[in-house]
Amino acid sequence: LAVSTEQIRLRSGTIVLPQNNAIRVAEQASTVDALSGGRVDLGVSTGWGVVDFALSPHTFANKRADMFAKLRAVRNLFKPEGSQRLLDGAGRERDLSVFPRTLRGGMDVWIACANSEQMFFDAGAVGANVLTALLMLSPTRLAQCVHIYRQSLSYHGFDPTSGIVSVMAHTFLAPTDDIARRLADEP
Repeated sequence: LAVSTEQIRLRSGTIVLPQNNAIRVAEQASTVDALSGGRVDLGVSTGWGVVDFALSPHTFANKRADMFAKLRAVRNLFKPEGSQRLLDGAGRERDLSVFPRTLRGGMDVWIACANSEQMFFDAGAVGANVLTALLMLSPTRLAQCVHIYRQSLSYHGFDPTSGIVSVMAHTFLAPTDDIARRLADEP
């Protein structure tokens, strides 16, 4: 899609940051950004189930803090002068940066928020957009969480109308509405 389209924005659904290296995430995203002419955004999450963390069990207990720390690192790496200090294979500290650099000097970020008011608040605190769904939220509860998000944006110095809340709509299509309801109701 990066090279075969010209106008649509491209965004990862959600990258589970606690399971990934910040430099690798930043470099992969900036590569797709370069290929697309600067149309890439980043969707991130903390991850959910314990089984999902089999490859990085040490990050499960503090997955929220780990996600926000890695998000800060990724955002820093997107800056023209951004780098991250790490140890190389010989134990020496090195400042590493990504190549290619993002064309806009950054990327818009969406944070997956399920039903936690705290997560909506935290997304606003860092000026991120929100990706959510009506899977674990009623429309009334979603409205409450969006209100908390907008208040957090304002409290943390961001324009409260600037944040985008994307609500996923899971869809099942069938020849008729009755057939769709019958087939999709139990699952």
